[in-house]
Amino acid sequence: PATPPPNKPTKKMLPHFQQLTTLLRQEMEYEQQRYNHQITNRHISGRLHEGGIHYPIAVGSDEYNALGQLVVTITYECDDEMLDNEFEPGHPASFFTLQQETAQRLPFTCYVERVDESMMLIRMPDKRSIATIRELSRNTLIGLQTDIDTTSYQVMFEALQQASSCDRPAFVEL
Repeated sequence: PATPPPNKPTKKMLPHFQQLTTLLRQEMEYEQQRYNHQITNRHISGRLHEGGIHYPIAVGSDEYNALGQLVVTITYECDDEMLDNEFEPGHPASFFTLQQETAQRLPFTCYVERVDESMMLIRMPDKRSIATIRELSRNTLIGLQTDIDTTSYQVMFEALQQASSCDRPAFVEL
């Protein structure tokens, strides 16, 4: 006798997975909007001692790290209050300039490579981004701020996608 095709609960669960994905995307977008509103509508003076911002910074040398990724050294003044900050290796960050006491983010994301007391190595997307911050720093003061980290959202999206395409009923029911 022919064996029946495996029962795939994913077909009946697919609308549920789609709904969860939509809700997760809405949550992520809300968090991003809230974060962007917070950083663009607050004066720099109110954000300097919160730990996720250094202003002004100085741009130092650039080099390639052991993985062949482009990094740039930045230095900044650091007092005891700033030692407990949000800059951690792997965390996304962005450079900014000030316009009327409000941070104007530069259009690229970088990542914290290493943090010391008054120096950081920042992983940059390309040579052009380094040229941009060098040029800006010649004419105006620039800063560095942490960006919202969407890594956990990306992991959850991936898990939902894998669960929705899984053909093991016991796994999907979990």
